This record gives sequence, C-alpha cells and structure tokens, in this order.
Amino acid sequence: MELPLWMAAYLANKEFVACELPKPYQETSRNILLADSSVVDLFKQVMYFYETGIKLSKVPHPECPHVAVCLVKTFVGRFKKIMDMSQNCKNQDLSNMCQKLDIDEKRFILKSIGYPWNSLINGRRGKPTLYLHQI
Repeated sequence: MELPLWMAAYLANKEFVACELPKPYQETSRNILLADSSVVDLFKQVMYFYETGIKLSKVPHPECPHVAVCLVKTFVGRFKKIMDMSQNCKNQDLSNMCQKLDIDEKRFILKSIGYPWNSLINGRRGKPTLYLHQI
C-alpha cells in the first residue's frame, strides 16, 4: 500500500508498518547516481529529490544511511555543472539548461543569478511570473 511520506515515517517510527524505499532511492538507482550523477534527470524521477531524500533518511529503514550518503555524493557530483549553468545562463534560455535539475537545484541557479525566488511564486517585483515546472 502506498502512503504519504509523512504518514509512512510516523507509522514506521511507531513500528506499525515496514517501509520500502521509493524507486529513485533504491539501490539500483543509487548506483546509477553514484556512477555519474550529472547525466541523470532528477526532475523526471522526483521533483524534490533532495528534500524527499532528507525526509526519507529519517525513516527507520536499513538502507536510509546509504540514501543520505547518496544525496551528498549526488549533489557534489552535480555541483560543478550547476555552478557552470548559473554563471553562463544570464542571456540564455533557462528551460533548456535546467530540464534535468530538480526543484532545489533550479532554485539555487535562479537565486545565484539574482532572480527573486518569491517572484517565481507570485510574480512580484515587476518581473514576469516564471514557474519552476516551465524551466
């Protein structure tokens, strides 16, 4: 049975259920990320890859320590590409550059180029509204 993460974590901590990791965090997916994380489309797998992974690492499951290590190594492996994008995206179309990035990585790039994050949400400060799913 599938449950929301918050409910599964609570029930697993109370030992009412045993949890199985979602596919993007299972061993085969982690091995792919550890081999070369820069080519993986995180947005297609999990829109909030890092945020979900951090919450998953608190669930009592024998593989959760491996998930936490994979999160760090994935970010480190993708960091150079993200920094290159943020330095070179001022006059380019962000939608093509950011397709494989998860929401947190997109947020990082947009903040680094000075695009106000809250304007993405509600179009404040006179800039056009830009939604992350459009990037």
